Amino acid sequence: MDFPANTISQREWFKSIFSEVEPPHQLMYIDIPNEICRDQIEKRRTEQPERKTTDTTEMFAHVAKYFAEPADEEGFNLVIMVTKHRNAINPDRKKRLFSLFFVSGHRRC
Repeated sequence: MDFPANTISQREWFKSIFSEVEPPHQLMYIDIPNEICRDQIEKRRTEQPERKTTDTTEMFAHVAKYFAEPADEEGFNLVIMVTKHRNAINPDRKKRLFSLFFVSGHRRC
């Protein structure tokens, strides 16, 4: 299963669901500059024209302002993925958090 986990409240909700059974899981945290995210949005809009109305830089800016970096204290199995673009554009970049994965006997790619 794949869930967005960009805010503390989203992650608290997920934690409340599985805290009793403590299933194997990974919180995938992708360290990438906002500028690269916006470039990827533009590329996706070209490659998938049906997404032009929803995948916009304005929508990205709206969603990104709610992003909260995960902390070890939250109790997730945090996996930080650093991209080759890590400090390429702006060292003060925001990091992106994509998903909380519940792992059930197989790896998700």
